[in-house]
Amino acid sequence: MRDRRAQLAHLQLVDPADMSRFNRLGAIASVQTLWTAAREEQQQLYRDLLGAERTARNYPFRSLRNAGAMLAAGSDWSVSTMDPMQIIQTGVTHLLIDQPDSPPWNPHERLDLLTMLEAYTVNTAYALRFDDCTGSLEAGKDASFAILDRNPFAHPVETFAQTRVIETCFRGEVVYAAPGWAD
Repeated sequence: MRDRRAQLAHLQLVDPADMSRFNRLGAIASVQTLWTAAREEQQQLYRDLLGAERTARNYPFRSLRNAGAMLAAGSDWSVSTMDPMQIIQTGVTHLLIDQPDSPPWNPHERLDLLTMLEAYTVNTAYALRFDDCTGSLEAGKDASFAILDRNPFAHPVETFAQTRVIETCFRGEVVYAAPGWAD
């Protein structure tokens, strides 16, 4: 029997009664957390169109995770940035990168940094059926990984978007090294 890994994407509005079904059915929540931040005018537009109660349930990624859903994260490129650092920071803060003093949208749905990193690595590899060869550093896997210029847990999450990749290895071979890094 084929290994079926059903995925549902975007998940802007999910009926609360359906949250536990993700875990029960083994469905993966494919999330694009850049949309969890919005300008005040956009937040008001959603309240006007959907009402306050439904707007407060927009992008319920923490609720899905708390209900046992696996989160796999990615961009929504080409309609948003493909920069994972910005997307991860937004998923954790629910703040716009260019407006960090604006009010967060639905802060009760923020995710923690570890959850976001897992969603971008091991969980996405699983969702794509690449978990046998990538997504985590384990003996027998391809050794595809990136080295960051900082320990993300040692800095405020509000600065995560400033994190830079200084080296990228793909299947054990260095395919990118920042200038001055390999010297």
